[in-house]
Amino acid sequence: MMRQASHETQIIAATQSPLLLDHFDPEDILVANRIDGATTIERLKPEPLAEWLEDYSLGQLWEKGELTGSRGKSNDAAPTRACRRTDRRVLCK
Repeated sequence: MMRQASHETQIIAATQSPLLLDHFDPEDILVANRIDGATTIERLKPEPLAEWLEDYSLGQLWEKGELTGSRGKSNDAAPTRACRRTDRRVLCK
């Protein structure tokens, strides 16, 4: 519904829901980062995430802390943890 409505108007939604993230592409997502006491907004870049998104959803990466802004981490590099999928779970070291 959000995607359909966005054809006629701008939609801004704030969420921490991994399930909602799974319905969007990386370039649709803006992440708020707190760096040195200031809030910055950064759009996710699809290229660094491309290989990860073959096996994991955006929501799974969010749950593992790879897309959060809380650490002020940039999305210029792909997630660095060693992860593997087992059945319906993602295990990361």
